[in-house]
Amino acid sequence: YLDAWLIGIRPTLAVAGWTNYRSVINLYVRPRIGNQQMQALTAQLLTALYGELHRRRDERQAAVAHHGPARAPRREQGARGCRRVADPGYQPDPARQGPSVSNR
Repeated sequence: YLDAWLIGIRPTLAVAGWTNYRSVINLYVRPRIGNQQMQALTAQLLTALYGELHRRRDERQAAVAHHGPARAPRREQGARGCRRVADPGYQPDPARQGPSVSNR
């Protein structure tokens, strides 16, 4: 039923919206209730799924609030683009540096 629903709703959604629905189903819904026959789905089962998803979201948000969001290493903009600041062995190659640009 999940696959049939995705196929049926596809013409009514933009590509990004349909892709998001497909991702949510594959990541969260299918692993928990995907093997259930549609007739076996009950309000209680769906309420439990919904509650579990909300608890997990709340746990992730609490972890981010406590530890801060995961961040990539800070980068500096150089003449030839970005480089990782955390790379202690970085040495710019003078031969690869472009011509200096000056307004004066």
